Amino acid sequence: MNAKSLLQLLIFLVILGLWYKIAWPLQDKVSIAVGALGGILLHWALTNKGNRNIINIRPFSAGWRVLLYDMLLLSFLFALLKQSNFALLEAFKNNVQNVVLTLSLVGAIGLDYGVEGGGMRKVSIIIALLVVLAAVSVQIGEVSALEVVDLSEAVLYNGAEYVNGGLSLPPNNAYAVINFTIPATYFEIHYSFGDPNGYGRMSFGFKFIDESGAGIGISFHGDNDGRSPWRYHLYLINIDGSKSLLESKDWNTTNKEVMLTVEFSGNHVIVKDILNNVTYSNYTLPTVVTGKIKSLTIGQHLLAGDWAWAVTSLYIYSIKVRYNTAPITINIKDALTNQPLDNVVVKEGDQVLGTINSGDSIELPKGTHTLTFEKSGYWSVTKTIDVQSDMTVEVEMYPSSAAVMIEAPSNITTFENTLTEVKLQIEPIAQEATKNAYLSVSGITPLEVRKGASIISSENGKYYLGDISSLTEITIKFKAGTPGTKTFSVTITSQDALGTKTYEATKQIVYTVKQLPFQVQLPSTWSVGENEVRINEASGQQVLITLSLLDPNGTEIWSDSYTFGPYEGHAFTVNIPAEGDYTLKVSWNGYTAVWSIKVNPAVSILTDTVNVGKGDIGTIKVKIRNPTSRTQYYTVVLEGGFIEGNVTKQIAVAPLSEKTIDIAFSVPKDVQFDAYDLTLRVLQGNATTYQGLVHVIIEDTGFSLPLGGEGPLGLPLWMWGVLGVVALLLIVREVRR
Repeated sequence: MNAKSLLQLLIFLVILGLWYKIAWPLQDKVSIAVGALGGILLHWALTNKGNRNIINIRPFSAGWRVLLYDMLLLSFLFALLKQSNFALLEAFKNNVQNVVLTLSLVGAIGLDYGVEGGGMRKVSIIIALLVVLAAVSVQIGEVSALEVVDLSEAVLYNGAEYVNGGLSLPPNNAYAVINFTIPATYFEIHYSFGDPNGYGRMSFGFKFIDESGAGIGISFHGDNDGRSPWRYHLYLINIDGSKSLLESKDWNTTNKEVMLTVEFSGNHVIVKDILNNVTYSNYTLPTVVTGKIKSLTIGQHLLAGDWAWAVTSLYIYSIKVRYNTAPITINIKDALTNQPLDNVVVKEGDQVLGTINSGDSIELPKGTHTLTFEKSGYWSVTKTIDVQSDMTVEVEMYPSSAAVMIEAPSNITTFENTLTEVKLQIEPIAQEATKNAYLSVSGITPLEVRKGASIISSENGKYYLGDISSLTEITIKFKAGTPGTKTFSVTITSQDALGTKTYEATKQIVYTVKQLPFQVQLPSTWSVGENEVRINEASGQQVLITLSLLDPNGTEIWSDSYTFGPYEGHAFTVNIPAEGDYTLKVSWNGYTAVWSIKVNPAVSILTDTVNVGKGDIGTIKVKIRNPTSRTQYYTVVLEGGFIEGNVTKQIAVAPLSEKTIDIAFSVPKDVQFDAYDLTLRVLQGNATTYQGLVHVIIEDTGFSLPLGGEGPLGLPLWMWGVLGVVALLLIVREVRR
């Protein structure tokens, strides 16, 4: 073995000794497992010196040492993260030994592999890893940042003094009490102590009392009447001030400077000396201890022995605490305009917590708080919150010109053509200002407005609510339009008891209209009889869809259902019994879309009044429309009045087309009256689909020729008569020649 290798091996042994002294007390099974597995993976992934096959690494070689360095480094960093509650920078800042060991391990890796090549690559990556861990620890530890206690505010007893920024507690029963307005859950106490007193005794301690009056005590003293053996003692402090021993361990008095940390986590208390890497307790406390500490007492021979049990000196350099608080972000907006508000005063009881702008944060102790928000020109708002961790609070403030609060759902989503209900919660801000309240709506046409379960009628576009003395639910029903983001506004006006002052609150409500999850194809023209409505599922889901037809009175007169598979189409045949206005409802998954439909007559009498002479032929023109996709067959029947039996004509009308036909009838010469009503019926099969009246006016000409009605080429018979007379005269003229 050459000198260089011998030097590297010696350095390895020194670093191993350092690791054992500094890192080993922090280790547990998890840290060791993480170090072993992580070190192997790190070494395999980053080493490029021919040692990727870890099994073949020779003992005591450079690769072997670096593999161990990897394991030691990762196990130490992981244990350090756990021990510092992920505040890694705090762990380095508070303990030089941690920094020395980390730099030694990183430097040894670089030394064994050289500063160039693979060694530089590995060292760079390890340094980058440390930077990432530090950054993560900053983010995680940000909430857990420690605050320095002002020791000059401590209450001092029996000769205790505030000296050079710290507390000096001489052996004559001196002690100091520090009270906390906000409960604290973590303490970091940096102190040093002297030798046993002239009697060979030594004792000092710390007492942590929580908001319930109970707590714990920590005492360092000798168990032999104050003399060696030296022991650490953990006590339960009961509400009545009595104590009981929970735990006792050996205490090494050679480390005169100590960084004592006491952490209350859940129902555990964890006591450590992070300067000397000693863990004293990780103890499960009785439920009487809440761990939210309001008072800390530090003193000579505290909790043990008599006045002679003391150390020659006890000096407190600093105390840092983590308060039992959480940052609360407060968003404040105008409840009517949704605009953020600034310069809002926040109070808890009579205590002013501060003046904030929307989006600012404040620190609050964990627990329940009732906060009041005040701003000039606005009603004050009181809100009770339960603070357990970081949280965001939304506050809406109403202008003093409004007398009620209007709460609307924050996320209203509906479908096109769908009947939609929006429920509003109306609550009085000042009951003396909510008399004779009216509701008005703009941006939509309400189909129905309800106060509780009662329907309210419109009074010239306004809805009378009466006096609003308590929380009131208002429901507005309307038909959604086309897809998109839409808004409408509700305004509530009210008066004071004397009617001399009017208050007004206007709330804008945003809702989203989505496309239907299926396609609906309606007839271009609705008619009496069968009408086809086709629906195609478009969302890729199975869905049950029900169609129903309501008459003008809202009574259901037809319905049908069909379960659609994904992207399936289906045609419904809607039977309409007569002309008029109807409502078609399409219902699915709790939603209902509606269409208003108007059924115009499929049969129209174009000549509903006919003037015809006695003995003449009259003609009625009738137009028949076929709105369906199939050829329809009709029978037209004219009857009544002077017609013996009936006049019948059968026709066929092609799909989606119309046809005009003539129905001719003869008028007897001896009709009795000068006016008659004839009945025209249109049948499909045996069912009458249309029935109407034709008025016939009988003209008395004295000399009657059958000139009524229609002749060839569509010309009236009287015209053919005139042409016949003219033709006869021309023939006679030619014969006489």
